[in-house]
Amino acid sequence: GKNELDLAVWRLGPAWLAFVPVELFSELCCDLRRRVGAPLLLATCANGWHGYFPTRAACAEGGYEVRGSWNFRPGDGERLIEELAGLAMALRK
Repeated sequence: GKNELDLAVWRLGPAWLAFVPVELFSELCCDLRRRVGAPLLLATCANGWHGYFPTRAACAEGGYEVRGSWNFRPGDGERLIEELAGLAMALRK
């Protein structure tokens, strides 16, 4: 969509902290944890709230979270996870 989101990923020893100003569908949270491959604390609704970020599959199904989301396109949830995973990988270096 056209949202600009403030994202943050911190590394604290072996643990990771990710902060996003949205509510992610659980499948997206699981995907991020799998990609990071380490203990992860995911703080949603951090620094504001820009709605729900559903999966592409949930967009096709509909529902109140999909209808109540702000200015997103199907696949934006997956793109957000890709961005967060990229931030985490940059910290591994």
